[in-house]
Amino acid sequence: MNDNKNISEEENSEQQEFFKKVEIPFTRSKEEVWDTLSKKIEKEDFVQAQGKLISMVWYQVAAAVVILLVGSTSFMRLYSTVVFADKGKHIHHFLPDGSSVELNAASTISYHPYWWRFKRDVTLDGEAFFEVKKGTQFIVESRFGKTEVLGTSFNINTRNKAYKVFCKTGKVKVSNSSSSVALLITPGKIAVLDLKNNTGKVENRLSDHVISWRLNEFYFDAKPLKEVVEEIEIQYNVSITLADDISEGLIYSGRFTKKGSADVALELLCQTFNLNFTSIEKNSYNLSSNN
Repeated sequence: MNDNKNISEEENSEQQEFFKKVEIPFTRSKEEVWDTLSKKIEKEDFVQAQGKLISMVWYQVAAAVVILLVGSTSFMRLYSTVVFADKGKHIHHFLPDGSSVELNAASTISYHPYWWRFKRDVTLDGEAFFEVKKGTQFIVESRFGKTEVLGTSFNINTRNKAYKVFCKTGKVKVSNSSSSVALLITPGKIAVLDLKNNTGKVENRLSDHVISWRLNEFYFDAKPLKEVVEEIEIQYNVSITLADDISEGLIYSGRFTKKGSADVALELLCQTFNLNFTSIEKNSYNLSSNN
């Protein structure tokens, strides 16, 4: 009995020594397993967070690009260039496509230079002569009417609540603001819109008379005295007061050149109607009747 007991004790001792010498490579403590698992989870969270961050960055970049495009388009569409000719001056201006505009005194144009390749559109107040390069539709707009061309030369006068377009070359389409009246004119023709009665007509006109202002010469064909005086004010940058005793029905036909002074132009005007002019101060005159 004792011998059997001794044998069991010896076997147990040998087994314990054996297991002490044997290393089990895949056996880990709970702390080691948890540490490994935590690192794996952190790595996966980092990858996911990194993916989300990249997605957010791309969304932000895309949003920035959209905002930039919208902002740039709005800027291009809304930014305007304004050209103004003071009283007593004429200005020659070139548009982005090489088309040219010559502005009469006291006239203004505006257009969108950065949007020009998409739409050739000019707004005019006053009088100007256009020489348009061939290309897409070219439009000149004002309070009273619209002129449309492709490639041509023409003169537009929007003074005195009137709208007159003279065609020098090519073809020109003229319409009023409501587009209820539309006229097509060719060289030597002038379209005149009657804004009060919402009508229009086409007449023959001499080019020398209509666009002579470009040479500082001014022709008047049966014009009210008031309009002639206003033109002299614009061309010479002066102020003229008409006395109450001057008839409003006076009509003038004639011409004057800007090569002389305002005194010369007023002298010609006064001789026709037996009027008298006096200089009040520099660039200021009074017109009165000699009767």
